[in-house]
Amino acid sequence: MYWSDVERPENRAEGIRYDGLPRAFSHRMSARLSLLVLLLGLATPGMAQPIDATAFSVVTLDPAARGAALGGATSALPSRDVLSLLENPAHLAPGMHNQVGLSLLNHASSLKTGSVAFGRHYEGLGSFGVAVRFLGWGDLARTDATGEDLGSFSAGEFGLTVGGSRALSAYTRYGASVSWLRSGIDGQNASAFALDAGIFRYHPENRLGLSASVHNVGLVASSIGQTSDELPLDLRLGISKRLKYLPLLVTVTAWDLTDFSDDSDTATVLDNIFYHLKLGGEFQFSDSFQVRFGYDHRRHAALKIKSRLDLAGVSFGTGIRVKGMAFDYGFNSWSSLGGLHRFTVSTNL
Repeated sequence: MYWSDVERPENRAEGIRYDGLPRAFSHRMSARLSLLVLLLGLATPGMAQPIDATAFSVVTLDPAARGAALGGATSALPSRDVLSLLENPAHLAPGMHNQVGLSLLNHASSLKTGSVAFGRHYEGLGSFGVAVRFLGWGDLARTDATGEDLGSFSAGEFGLTVGGSRALSAYTRYGASVSWLRSGIDGQNASAFALDAGIFRYHPENRLGLSASVHNVGLVASSIGQTSDELPLDLRLGISKRLKYLPLLVTVTAWDLTDFSDDSDTATVLDNIFYHLKLGGEFQFSDSFQVRFGYDHRRHAALKIKSRLDLAGVSFGTGIRVKGMAFDYGFNSWSSLGGLHRFTVSTNL
C-alpha cells in the first residue's frame, strides 16, 4: 500500500502525516503488512526478497482448499467446485448448477480470509457463477513516532466476482468474469475493476487438460495515498494429465508470464524456470477420496529459513465426498513458522 509523503507543517512536531497517520506508523504498518502477505505465500517480485503490500492482494490468494493443497496448480485442472470460477472462469460447467461452495482459512492471528460462490446453468446460454472474497487484517495497533499507543484501527479487502462460460466444442469451454475489488485501511480506500478470461480443454479419453487464461486486467478507480495502486496482472498456461496405469493426476501451471524482469540474476536457469511454475498431484483413489500434494518454488524461495530440507512451498491435503457434499482440506507450509490450513465445503442445493 502506498502512503503520502507530504506533511502539514503544523503537524511536523507531533509526528502526524498529511493523511492523518503517524509518521512512524507508515513504516511499521508497511513492514507488518508485507510480512503478513509474505506469510500468506503471495507472489514476490524478486526471488527470496521482501515484497511490497498490494491494495488488492485478495485476488492472489488460493480461493479453495483443493487448489491450496495442489500448490496453486489449478489452471488446467478438471474441476467440480464452483469456487474454481476464481481460478479460471472457463471452469464453470453445467455440473455446478445450484452448487454453493464456502472456503475459510484458519489463521493463528486475527487475520481472516475466505470465499463463497454459487453457480447456475441455463440451457442455451451457459454456466454462470457469482463469488465473494474477503481478507480481514483484524485490529491493528496505532502508535506515534515515540511508540506511544494511540489505539487501534482495522484494515481489510473485499471482492465481488460475476462470471460465465460457454461450450466452444464438445471438449472445450471458454469464459470470462468481472470483479469489483475494494481495499480499506483506517478510513482510506482503494477500488478497482478487474477482468479474467480463459479457455479450458479437457479430453476425457486421453485424460488431458489444457488451459490458457489472463487475470486482473482492468482499471484502478481509486488508490490509497498519492501513488497509484496496480492490479497484479497474471498470464497463465496450464496442463494436467491423469496417468494411465496409476490413479494419479499430475498438474502444472505456468504463471506470472507477463513479467520476467524480477527473476534473480544470481539464481540458476532451472531456478528461474521453476520460479514461474506451480506443480501438483492428486491421487484419485475413488470419486469419494483423494490425496493431494503440491510445490510452489517461488513461495519456497520467499519463505525458506533452513539451508537444507526446508519444506517451505510444499503443500498437501485431502478431499472427501459424502452423500452429495464435498469436504476439502489444504495445508501450505511456512517452513519453521508453521503453515496455513484451508477448509472448503461444497454441495448442490
